[in-house]
Amino acid sequence: MPTVLIVEDQKELLLVNRIILERAGYDTIIAENGEAGLRILKDGSRAIDLVVLDDQMPDMTGLEVCHAMRSDGRLRHIPIIVYTAGSALGHNRFANTHVEHILFKPCLPHELLNTVKQVVSVTV
Repeated sequence: MPTVLIVEDQKELLLVNRIILERAGYDTIIAENGEAGLRILKDGSRAIDLVVLDDQMPDMTGLEVCHAMRSDGRLRHIPIIVYTAGSALGHNRFANTHVEHILFKPCLPHELLNTVKQVVSVTV
């Protein structure tokens, strides 16, 4: 099964999303902030097929993680779903980052799962 890296600073939401994806058969790796997520990606010890990325995090925003990934030749191919509490108007900030999808919090479990399935089926 594909491996999904979940980067989220809200621990409860991180665990809920992990449960949702693991029950659907996905392997998951979790990171509690953008810097930790980027470290995991750059480490390269596990192949990551998709990143579900919170935008509003205190140390490194999702937008900053997107830019770092897209500027790294080893990471630029990994699809990203941005998962944000921001408004729909704010999603324009991601226009040049080539994210595959933007989900707005709160979303229902089936919305997250369907989006992950759709993105993974196209890219893996």
